[in-house]
Amino acid sequence: MWVTAITGDIGAGKSTVAKIFEEMGALRIDADQIVKELWRSEEIISKAAERWGVQIIEGENVKLGAIADIIYNDANENRFACELLHPKVMQIIEDRIKVADGWIVVEIPLLFEYGIPAWVNRTIFVTAPQIDRERRCYSRGWNEFEIKRREFFLLSSEERIKKSDFLIINDCSHEELKGKLSKLARMFSERAKNTIDACLNRKTIDLLHIIGYYAEQMKKRAFLVGGAVRDIFLNRNTSDIDVVIEGNAISILHDLYWKEYRQKDWDMNFYKRYGSGTLINKFSGQRIDLISTRSEFFPEPGKKPKMKQTDIKGDIERRDFTINSIAISIIKSDWGNVFDPFDGRADIKGRLLRVLHDRSFIDDPTRILRGLRFEQRLGFKFEEHTFELLLQAIEQNVFSTALPARMEKEWNLCFTENPISIRNRLVDLGLDPDFLESVYSAKNIEQEENKC
Repeated sequence: MWVTAITGDIGAGKSTVAKIFEEMGALRIDADQIVKELWRSEEIISKAAERWGVQIIEGENVKLGAIADIIYNDANENRFACELLHPKVMQIIEDRIKVADGWIVVEIPLLFEYGIPAWVNRTIFVTAPQIDRERRCYSRGWNEFEIKRREFFLLSSEERIKKSDFLIINDCSHEELKGKLSKLARMFSERAKNTIDACLNRKTIDLLHIIGYYAEQMKKRAFLVGGAVRDIFLNRNTSDIDVVIEGNAISILHDLYWKEYRQKDWDMNFYKRYGSGTLINKFSGQRIDLISTRSEFFPEPGKKPKMKQTDIKGDIERRDFTINSIAISIIKSDWGNVFDPFDGRADIKGRLLRVLHDRSFIDDPTRILRGLRFEQRLGFKFEEHTFELLLQAIEQNVFSTALPARMEKEWNLCFTENPISIRNRLVDLGLDPDFLESVYSAKNIEQEENKC
């Protein structure tokens, strides 16, 4: 799935661009049309009439012209209307996206004014010469005053262009505009396929082919796992490359280093105890982790797990959330095939965080912080049963069982990515961020270790 959000100047031709993309294979969703549908809702009509009086109502419908006169002449009334409608519009769009597949185009006039939704992959800003925009607006019956009073509540064109991924200047014929859009359409359609080849850059794909080749030579299976796979299905850029090998990953790491990369400015580290290792490019900083498939067992809640060698299914079962429990084969004979035993793709589509078993948070309390981080960074929500398990784990004071050194990494990641929202979320859950900071920050852990 790939979502392209379109916004732009008034009268620039946003709908024209969206309709052309629709002709090229996209599913089109129009926020303005949803707003019109909502103005027929009894709940919305009732709240609007309560604030603005019955003069906005005509029969069973509202008078959109009368409402426009109210909300485009007063900032407070405009804010009321946006708070009344915008969350519902975004929820309806999100619900439609959840049940759709492929490439989706969404027209959202207030895309940047109220924040880009997490489900948007790329944004397009459409503009046009002033004379063309005025001509289109006049054809709607809007005069110069009407245009200006509507533009007053938008960010400037310059600000919105800076926030956009792509700029489309609609200054040509319809056929010429189609030509401008065709390259973007091909790219978006390809990204919507959610495949390795569509979503990773060429250098990374070439590297995965090489790893897969050496694995196959040793009669082993190799899989891309973790954040990279999740990001492929979210259509997000990724530099987090984790590969698991059914068998000893270190032997393949040595082959990669000595036969492929020693002369190409890569460093190698390996960790014999874990059957894993890392290649790091000295110049770009790109990191590739190769890990032997392993299962984990927690003899004591919160402590280090015991590990043993296993197959890909056992390796998947040790992971934190279903969205991270998907593997994609990278050997030539099975390239690109997806192994998804816990239906993680469905939870990615539904934007849900779901644990793989009921003791997940008790065994490893770091998963609570990791879940909060995904919740804030990716815009996901905890699945209902998973959230109940999280609250139960907090009530059982699971953080008291966790080794501070195991919590440190997750704690620092939380407060590097979204410090304010994570802090507020911890408070919502009845936790004291300041106390946790005193226990889990790297500085305080180092001080405690020095005391010992």
